[in-house]
Amino acid sequence: MITLTNDFLIKINGGATLHECQTYIGPNPDHINEIIPICYYGRSGTAFFSSLLDGHPEIVKIGDFDFREYFKYFDIMIGRDNVECQLSNSMRHYGRNIEYEGKYNQNFVDIKGKKIHVPTTLAFSIEKPSDGKLFFSQPKDKDLFCYQGPYIGYFISTFLHMVQNYFGDVKNITLAEKDFFVIFNLAYNWAIGRQYAKTVTKIAWNMHMPDPILAKNAQKFFLKITLIHMIRKPLQTLGSHFKRYMYPTALEVKNDIPIHDYANKLFGELLNGDVPLIECRSDDDEFAIRLEDIHSSPEKTMRKVSQRLGVSWSELLLESTYFGSPWEQPSHRGLMAGFSTKHLADDHPDIFSSDDIKFIEGVFHENYKKWNYNFVESSGMDKNIHDYVKKRVPVPLKMEVMCWERACQQGAVRADIMKSYGLLRDAIEKRLERKKSLVEIM
Repeated sequence: MITLTNDFLIKINGGATLHECQTYIGPNPDHINEIIPICYYGRSGTAFFSSLLDGHPEIVKIGDFDFREYFKYFDIMIGRDNVECQLSNSMRHYGRNIEYEGKYNQNFVDIKGKKIHVPTTLAFSIEKPSDGKLFFSQPKDKDLFCYQGPYIGYFISTFLHMVQNYFGDVKNITLAEKDFFVIFNLAYNWAIGRQYAKTVTKIAWNMHMPDPILAKNAQKFFLKITLIHMIRKPLQTLGSHFKRYMYPTALEVKNDIPIHDYANKLFGELLNGDVPLIECRSDDDEFAIRLEDIHSSPEKTMRKVSQRLGVSWSELLLESTYFGSPWEQPSHRGLMAGFSTKHLADDHPDIFSSDDIKFIEGVFHENYKKWNYNFVESSGMDKNIHDYVKKRVPVPLKMEVMCWERACQQGAVRADIMKSYGLLRDAIEKRLERKKSLVEIM
């Protein structure tokens, strides 16, 4: 538990607080009334797209950060005690490098007996501050996040001062979901040196999961919501996501599910991540953007995005930025490669047999048609495809067998594998009977 005492806040120059927040230039928190949640379709570019919005002067964005499950589990993640306790809770669940120890760990929160995955993704910079004044202790050698500690102290000080300015005594005030979220966003950006115009009304939020409860809860607190789905060709996103789990790089987070369940989890996310999540009010909007369009026609696509979001066109929408500067450093997400179509042509023949491809494209037949994707197995996409898919459901996919073989080598038992096999078949059969409409592409 963090104790937010004056001793915790960073002191420099003979003990003066680092930031008194007296010259803050930006919107009053009450004026932030639009939210732009961004959700994924499995390896579909939410992090990259978020980084394009990050630098726009009319959109507030918290860099490389997922405020995961926030509008679903606010009472557990943040709570309703005074502001100091709320901030302490948020940093414990979402913060990285809390005690300036350079730690970056996965975080699992027990909620109603279920472990919820909340990555500790609050980050500031891995660059040494130019003036060198922020250190009160030396960072550890070879610590990837060695310079973040001071910035986190800076952020905490800023947050508390902003609450004091706009709401009152931090020891007596409790912030509601919207107010805490808005102050957190503004304080983060002020702590890294950004100043927004007073007319700013929008916050972009990497919602991550296509969860209707999260989306509708967020909608309750803001007068306007524009929900953006990032999508990608289903076969490619399934293959890419699978390889990310089977063969993670050194910079990627540790997988939080057993190997035998990979195919079930990743396939299931596609089966349930392609429909509208909110009931739109008169000013609300919800649409999907194809990752392929962002990479193949970046300016044309991002100009459409700016119009749809109601923000002025800016060349900054063509720059990938975090922390208010061009993204050039690797993170747990990997290196942001910029605009490129090289990774959008891989249909992963090494993990999908031709029958697997026909089956997968059959399951997502309507997605391919509505989202204008080409079929690899086009000759099989006829009026009988539904019957073919239903007959093919019991046959294991090559990717499943790959998972099961490795899982068995590591001690998995047959009952676990059979359970995973059954759950995926149930999910596919349920999907084949579903009548929900797909989200519209922009």
